[in-house]
Amino acid sequence: MLDKKFTIVLKDDEIDITNYSSADEIRENVSALEELNDTELFNLIDFDDIDGVDSYFNDIDDILKYIEFCKSDEYIPNAAIDAALYLDISLDDIIDCYIGEYDSEEEFSKSACENLINLNDLPSFIIDCIDWQRVWDAYLRHDYNKHNGYYFGIF
Repeated sequence: MLDKKFTIVLKDDEIDITNYSSADEIRENVSALEELNDTELFNLIDFDDIDGVDSYFNDIDDILKYIEFCKSDEYIPNAAIDAALYLDISLDDIIDCYIGEYDSEEEFSKSACENLINLNDLPSFIIDCIDWQRVWDAYLRHDYNKHNGYYFGIF
């Protein structure tokens, strides 16, 4: 679900571009924009509540691809998509790289190990002695990226 607002403001009119799939479609439906090239159209976009993600867009097509991605892949939070872009993970790779959201490196480390073996098979006195932060620091941090609590595999 898209939780950001992408608009073009013309005088007193605000045009929501989240319902368009191409720059040509925007120009065809908004007569005031029909003479603008892609760069001029891109420069008119107001990035509302973007938190720096606008720096990852090079042109109007990048924005429209981002919008479409956010609208179609509801199981990945928009904040996770933003985190992936911050980590230079392309929109094409986010689905394959996204692991999930965790409160800490320790929580992620334990979860990653639980995916490898059944920790319930081990006695609790062994589990209680595992330094999950050390597991992250020594092993997992080399295979995963994280930003704002969102974790991604490095493939």
